Amino acid sequence: MLFVNYCSLAAKKLRFIIGGQKKDTPDTLFRNSPVGFALAGKSYLGLGYNDKLMTDWFLYDVGKGVWTRKANFPGVPRVNVFYTSDEQYGYVGMGFTNYFSSSTLTLTPDIWQYDPVKDSWTQLTTAPFAGTASTPASFVVDNKLFVTSNKELWAFDLTTKSWQRKNDVPFTEAPTLSLYQASKKAFVILGEVFFLFNEQTDPQSGYPYTSIWKYNFLTDTWSPIKTGIFTGNVDCASVFAISGIIYMNTGFDVWYSINIMQSDSDLKHIAYLHLSTSPGSAVATAVDNNGYVFLSTREFWKYIP
Repeated sequence: MLFVNYCSLAAKKLRFIIGGQKKDTPDTLFRNSPVGFALAGKSYLGLGYNDKLMTDWFLYDVGKGVWTRKANFPGVPRVNVFYTSDEQYGYVGMGFTNYFSSSTLTLTPDIWQYDPVKDSWTQLTTAPFAGTASTPASFVVDNKLFVTSNKELWAFDLTTKSWQRKNDVPFTEAPTLSLYQASKKAFVILGEVFFLFNEQTDPQSGYPYTSIWKYNFLTDTWSPIKTGIFTGNVDCASVFAISGIIYMNTGFDVWYSINIMQSDSDLKHIAYLHLSTSPGSAVATAVDNNGYVFLSTREFWKYIP
């Protein structure tokens, strides 16, 4: 079996998260590497793998505390996909399909749009660029879907249905970074776009440094916000944002927060998750000013700022 996703989570219990509440998810949600996003005041979760690749899809109503099975993802089963959402739709795409069967990756270029009102999936487009085994970063802003491929950044116009190449992601990739370490996460806060990058490797720990950059989608320019803030694996990290504050882990068991809207804000340690391995199979969303973290152990946590 080809093992590219280094984010599997051992079945270990969370011991502590400040302001948090824990509840188990249904048995059917036990899986590694799920994807998910917040959409229309709800959280959605699905895909991933156990002994096989999965395509099922679920809604979590944060007000009622109820899980509901929704329409399956109709594309080819896959892992390491990108996932994001805007005010109306969710977006899932790319990744690779032969996780269990081959030493050669079969990358998938198709991108899908999920409509929560109709509970339906539509193939939106096919990426005109080469994919990558590491999970692409993605976000939606200005009615455009942005997706990375290695250092490339591409924008798909949701109105004209056309692609445009943008300026490359500017991180300085060390030659010692493995494929999965050369990773990025993107998120939109109050209309502005921020990225987490892995950069140079820390010679003592062997893990890459993580930095935060800002992307101006109007001018197609990049600027550093915080560099070398901690060491960790962004491909395995979980991130959500509430009121201009980013909540993130390092791909391991420590959670931090930083007020990204204040230039002099320092990184704060807010919680410790007692896990034996990286909690990289987590999916984090923010709904109604609370954070929700879903783990492959079937646990999920509510974070109350």
